[in-house]
Amino acid sequence: MATHNPLPIFAFGNMRFARIAENWVVHILKCKIHEFEIFCHDTELQSFLRSRFPEHTEKFIFNADTVFDINPERITQYFQFRKVLFHKLLIEHSEYIFSDLDAIGLSDVRNSFREPGADFVLQKVTHFKAFPSHVRKKIGFTVCMGLWYVKNTQSVIKLFEDFINDNEPDDQKSMNDILFGRVVVKILEGDRKTKYWNAHNVSCAALSEDLMQRPFYRRHYRRQILNPNGIVHPVVKKGMDPVYVLQKDDLWSPKTATNIKWSIISTAYQKYKKIRFFFFAS
Repeated sequence: MATHNPLPIFAFGNMRFARIAENWVVHILKCKIHEFEIFCHDTELQSFLRSRFPEHTEKFIFNADTVFDINPERITQYFQFRKVLFHKLLIEHSEYIFSDLDAIGLSDVRNSFREPGADFVLQKVTHFKAFPSHVRKKIGFTVCMGLWYVKNTQSVIKLFEDFINDNEPDDQKSMNDILFGRVVVKILEGDRKTKYWNAHNVSCAALSEDLMQRPFYRRHYRRQILNPNGIVHPVVKKGMDPVYVLQKDDLWSPKTATNIKWSIISTAYQKYKKIRFFFFAS
């Protein structure tokens, strides 16, 4: 899909996620998207990505605004750091998309984030582990802070200021509580369609699951051959290696033995289901 007035996409990372960042850039470039930047939290990631993509060195940013030493003891401070950086990007741009490095694009669907009348568009999460659970139980879904679009308006800026000042350190729980947990919202549209609501004078939308997939188990992921468009953002469960998850879901480039193994298993399982259906139907 050609993108009129292309939206910039921003991502954050450090050297620990170097291979994941490289994989993300490979897929972004396959989609012919060139309006992107990765804000590196250390010089090592910047040097690594510049060496891998020498024609795009200006897209890997490291400066006083992006530096952060991520470790388990400082994870609360990192969530707050992200909030501040989100706000800074909002002030500096008329609109942008933020993406986690494990949210993999299969095609350029940036225009789909520009929902008519919506200034804040997020990825909808509906599986039984959607976090925070009290919001999922209240409205049937949550929104993911790992993939979203925002437009620079006065109401959105105020929302992000409230986001920064919120006492909840976890950015995803904080934003879900601000949007849903502390106010009465009216959700419009059907289960699988785009949903709209208004919170804090901000027009919000959650994109269709058919476009933005957030599979918890691999069987929840509709494979590329069936859905060649959109973005797939698989859940990396606690204790799992995100590289392995991406390889298993065939979201890794170049192909590895893990990709190939799981592709064979998936194809065999799909054929088994068809044979089983035919057998019982007859």
